[in-house]
Amino acid sequence: MKKTMSLSAALLACLFLARPATAETPFGKKSFERLGALLGYWEASTPPEGKIARVWYKLISGGTALHETLKFEDEPEMVTLYHLDGDDLLATHYCSANNQPRLRVVPSKDARELKFDFRDITNLATPESSHMRSLRLVFQDADHFEQYWTWREKGKDDTLQLKFERKAQPQAQAPPAAEHKHP
Repeated sequence: MKKTMSLSAALLACLFLARPATAETPFGKKSFERLGALLGYWEASTPPEGKIARVWYKLISGGTALHETLKFEDEPEMVTLYHLDGDDLLATHYCSANNQPRLRVVPSKDARELKFDFRDITNLATPESSHMRSLRLVFQDADHFEQYWTWREKGKDDTLQLKFERKAQPQAQAPPAAEHKHP
């Protein structure tokens, strides 16, 4: 009996050690790395008004977070910060509606997209108050991507589609480029 248990343990150890070492990159980390393709300045026309939406992406905090500044004509800027939380990729959207939905990346059947679903929210006046529910990023090519922002108002969801094109960053439009360092 003792010999059979030792033999079984040895076989299990051999099987475990014989497996190839596949340290696959976690999905959240792969997704964060993919966001690096967005670094720079982009513009989109908003349907149906045709107003210009501008978005800037830059890495901050030693490359541990991606900072997105989204600006629609005649509206305040909004910021979304993308960062890892363990193996999860989170996006915190600092909305001009004065709330901060947190979204978590989830697997998608479409290899071209990153899909972020609602996780939780801060500063929401009531559960019925208007707020962002999801975000999809669809990568078309190196100079084109789309955003689909889903907004919930009075229990009804509505999605805004933005088709962005990479542009040269105008100096007058650029947000501060330097990262502030603590003394």
